[in-house]
Amino acid sequence: MENEIQNALFKANLTRLKLIFKEDAKNAAVILENLLKKIDSLNEEEIDLYIVTVHGMKSALANIGEKELSDLALKLELTAKDGRFDEIKSETSALISALLNFIDTIKPVNDEECDASYLREKLCEIKTACKNYDKTHANTLLNDLKQKNISENIKNILDDTAKNISNSAFKKAIFIVESINI
Repeated sequence: MENEIQNALFKANLTRLKLIFKEDAKNAAVILENLLKKIDSLNEEEIDLYIVTVHGMKSALANIGEKELSDLALKLELTAKDGRFDEIKSETSALISALLNFIDTIKPVNDEECDASYLREKLCEIKTACKNYDKTHANTLLNDLKQKNISENIKNILDDTAKNISNSAFKKAIFIVESINI
């Protein structure tokens, strides 16, 4: 049971990291696009900006489990440090494109159909049902919420919560629900 809770928390934290990453990646893509336009005439400060930008993307991508993109950013970082700008020209566009494609796949928890306040309200109701040891009502609320347009990550966390409720592990279910940060 403890592993289920840790797994649910990991998934929730990874989603939050990806949402934070999304904004950073958008900014990095803009910086890299602007630098790429004048790659043949970059001054020392702009070269440093390029290196810092791809280094930051390398680390952030590694933190969210995107090894392939992280490796590409590492390659560009080392290439820039070596001053091999012909390689940077051809590879930077690939990184920018991959970043933009990846960030398009990152979806926020809330959306038009199931906004954050609605989700918070329903999670509070689930928590109350668990405090009252009302398995039937808690499961009804969970099933209703899972039918809404919510992220796959939140659905997975709700599945973990449902497993705990079905095993009458109400305190663990409450803990999971309280750990969802919206």
